[in-house]
Amino acid sequence: MSANALSRACPSLLSANSVLSNLGRVGRASLTKKVLHRSEGVGAAAAEKLPSLDLPCVEAVKMRNHFVHGGEARFDYRHEFETFAFLTDTLEFVFAVSDLIDLGWDCTHWVRERSTLTHPFKRYLFSYQNNLRRLKELLGSVDNDGQP
Repeated sequence: MSANALSRACPSLLSANSVLSNLGRVGRASLTKKVLHRSEGVGAAAAEKLPSLDLPCVEAVKMRNHFVHGGEARFDYRHEFETFAFLTDTLEFVFAVSDLIDLGWDCTHWVRERSTLTHPFKRYLFSYQNNLRRLKELLGSVDNDGQP
């Protein structure tokens, strides 16, 4: 096969692989749905401290997909390091806390306790509102097509 024929065949091969990959996931939850499922219990246990928890969860998955699969960035992750870190911390927080809740931990009581902010989860809670506000500002600069 010539180089030209091969280059013409590749886009269709990539498309076919994408379709086959998507078919293989039929009936399985997407990563976004898995993260949102884990966040439900956390959001319920800490609703007063974590309003709109779905938003950073969804954006964290979109950011992950950008870096793993090369999709479009929702905003400039490299120049918004604090928000990048917030989204990464959101996934860590949601998965760890949801596991602890599944094991019987009383998250609601823990959220209400005073803290010296020595634990990273308490720091996450303390800074959540400001980080959420900044995320919303960044996403506000994105039009309906998801492009800056």
